[in-house]
Amino acid sequence: MKKTLILFFLSINSVLLAQNKIQLTKILKQLNLSKKQCKLSLVVSKPFPNIENETIVVIPEIVKEEEFGFELHSHILIIDSQTNKIKHRYFQSSKTNGWVSDAVLLAEIKIDTAPYKVTKNKRVFGIRVYFYNNSKPNPYSKESISLFVKDNSSSLKNILNDYTAMEYTGEWDTTCYGEFLKEDKIFIITNNFTNGYFNILIKNKVTETKNEYDKKGECVYKDKVSFHKTTLKFNGVNYSFKE
Repeated sequence: MKKTLILFFLSINSVLLAQNKIQLTKILKQLNLSKKQCKLSLVVSKPFPNIENETIVVIPEIVKEEEFGFELHSHILIIDSQTNKIKHRYFQSSKTNGWVSDAVLLAEIKIDTAPYKVTKNKRVFGIRVYFYNNSKPNPYSKESISLFVKDNSSSLKNILNDYTAMEYTGEWDTTCYGEFLKEDKIFIITNNFTNGYFNILIKNKVTETKNEYDKKGECVYKDKVSFHKTTLKFNGVNYSFKE
């Protein structure tokens, strides 16, 4: 079953790359990497909106891979869609990018091209990484986001690193009794700025769920929803935050 799933994701990956006219071999050659050195099931690409002949590509490089986990370096790239030549790049080690899969599985990498503008002329893009565990009594999932902007003629700058955009936790008896907590965060670029970059307003929807039996013996749940706001400000290097 596991082998079938891997082949399924690899086939989808190949289709996506073909649709975007991306030749992975040409890109890896520029990085001095082989396909065996990469987690091919997590390679993703997406055209850069409103910019002709530019495609965002994410190459996860394997640092360590064992039966129950792996660690990945990240290569975040913008390439020429016609020639597959790398135009901008960013490398980050597994020690700081959070791309570690163990008891909590790194399951998916996505490219977020929502219209985030940190200045009037600078548009950023996001890399979202989704994690989950296989625990039924203690379910957990998380999605983190990092933001990148073109820094100069050939590099990218990471201005927000591994920020938790969604998190879900729970503890229950797997039948009814239990409590769950989910946080969903939305990014809003404001008109106020700090150190030349617009502030980012974070709207956090927090849902607390409690399951229990009613007088009829039926399992029912109650949701308590609250909203919280926080603002990320650019400190001259990146958007700083405390988890």
